Amino acid sequence: MDGLPTRPDILDPGSITYMTKPSGLFGSNGCAGGWFTNTAGTWWHLGNLVGSEAVLVRTADGFCWAALINTRRRDPVHQNTETGLDNLMWAIRNQVDIWAPGQDL
Repeated sequence: MDGLPTRPDILDPGSITYMTKPSGLFGSNGCAGGWFTNTAGTWWHLGNLVGSEAVLVRTADGFCWAALINTRRRDPVHQNTETGLDNLMWAIRNQVDIWAPGQDL
């Protein structure tokens, strides 16, 4: 359900548009129908349970990833695991010089 033309999505385009359109409500900070969005066109969802963190991202330029770790830290002094996991995934994506063309899993 990435909204990209390479493979059919399990949701129709209208549903994808609806779930990724920010509500526009004051203080919603780009929150749409379960997803956060930014003006560049990236969507993401973060989640956690006690002892775990997860992130799911679809970037504006068509990259998608999901990551899950079996630890969680909420620490006002040190970086939270949610932020650290998100930063790690972006760093991995940005370190790859060449992505194989046409690879849509």
